[in-house]
Amino acid sequence: MDTARILIVDDDPWTQRMVSAVLAQAGHSVDIASDGWEGLIRVGRTRPDLVITEIKLPTTDGWSFVETLRSRPDSATVPVIFMSSFGTDLRPGRSFLPGRDDCLRKPFRLEQLEEKVRAGLSKGRQIPLAPVDLGPPNPAWSAAPVPADPRTLAAPGPASRPARPTRIASESRWPTILVGSLEQFSLSSVLIVLELERKSGALVLHGSTGKGRIVLRDGRVIRAHVENNEFPTGSPAVYELLSWSAGRFQFNAGVPDGEDEIGSSTSFLLMEGARLTDERNHNKKTRN
Repeated sequence: MDTARILIVDDDPWTQRMVSAVLAQAGHSVDIASDGWEGLIRVGRTRPDLVITEIKLPTTDGWSFVETLRSRPDSATVPVIFMSSFGTDLRPGRSFLPGRDDCLRKPFRLEQLEEKVRAGLSKGRQIPLAPVDLGPPNPAWSAAPVPADPRTLAAPGPASRPARPTRIASESRWPTILVGSLEQFSLSSVLIVLELERKSGALVLHGSTGKGRIVLRDGRVIRAHVENNEFPTGSPAVYELLSWSAGRFQFNAGVPDGEDEIGSSTSFLLMEGARLTDERNHNKKTRN
């Protein structure tokens, strides 16, 4: 096999170690992500030649992750191998592209993995790098119902997608469809779920230092505000809220008015927020 950069997206440590060891032994460069959000971050930093993803992921499903991956022109044609455990429905989802993608059932033999990786890389090099039009959103995909317990958050899966929220005159009347605890589910994970599901509405956060609000349109952050903070609005407000590790959140579905005051994709905000957090932690260690 020719050497290539391959991204593995799977939250199972054993699969991560086994697949990465096989690929590294073959001379490939390997990146590992444990969920769809982290996978998109990795792709944003370095475009892979091939993606191997589990269908069942902590914050989304593999089909939705790849759909978002292919909405980006620079990664629209990356071939994908979808993995699933025994008993999981492996029927190709909407983002599966015949002639380019493949499926692999767990448990599998190492020879099967090597064969499918070889074939995937070959397909990727034969196909011109042109955007792939997946068409309008498929109504067959949605997040699963959110449990009543605010300490938990349901992971998305292949359920029926509710109709787009109709325009509501007052945000106070927008229905709450998602609640949770930041100790159990970080803001970055919440935002990536909302981006993957193209949700519109307002995300309200209550932390120990105050209250924040993020407005989204079709999964994209368009406004943000933090009360009683030196960075009250815009992208700095998003970065401040991303640093909150405790508190609670709720998402109210609706169609917001107004212009996009952020001007950056949700994925970019998450990457920049992660960079700023790393920078702050490094500075703290240096001072100590």
